[in-house]
Amino acid sequence: MWWFKKKKVKKIKYESRVPEFVGRNNPEDRNDWVTPQWFFDYFNERFNFTLDAAATKSDAKCEKYFTPDDDGLKKSWEDETVWINPPYGRNMGKWVKKCYSETVGVSMLRLQSTSVVCLMPARTCTRYFHDYVMKGANTIYIIKGRLAFERPDGTVQREAPFPLLVVVFCPWANKGAPVIESLDLKDIKAAGEKSEK
Repeated sequence: MWWFKKKKVKKIKYESRVPEFVGRNNPEDRNDWVTPQWFFDYFNERFNFTLDAAATKSDAKCEKYFTPDDDGLKKSWEDETVWINPPYGRNMGKWVKKCYSETVGVSMLRLQSTSVVCLMPARTCTRYFHDYVMKGANTIYIIKGRLAFERPDGTVQREAPFPLLVVVFCPWANKGAPVIESLDLKDIKAAGEKSEK
């Protein structure tokens, strides 16, 4: 047809805006992203953690920790106050289920003495979010701002391309729907850096 003229389309080189730490470009490193110390310190000041359930020897936040070789999914977290920044891959649902089962979903024969604080992506459309977080968490902190994770050598990377939540599972706290609060990353950083000193 004479009124449709073909236009030359300039090809644009596509560059992913997704940083490597989500595993897209570098699957071997996908879970090697460390929580900044100031971020951990902010929550440690409030909870006094005794176990880092998903760590490596070089980035463990607590004296007691589980490495990938230990497999924190298979270990007991009983009688611990747990910090966890789990791998954000396909097993995320298993980690959230573990947080739930170690606190809320334990047997009545076992005294519920474990609490867990989990840093996780805000993926509210997932089944694990509705099955375990909404049914078992006491508090959900929505993080305002994007956290820049660190490499094991301490270098800071670009901000995460997704929002984050900090989810608190405590068996003795409020029952029913979780309390949802907003925390500004700037406030967390200011308070966390004070407690580092």
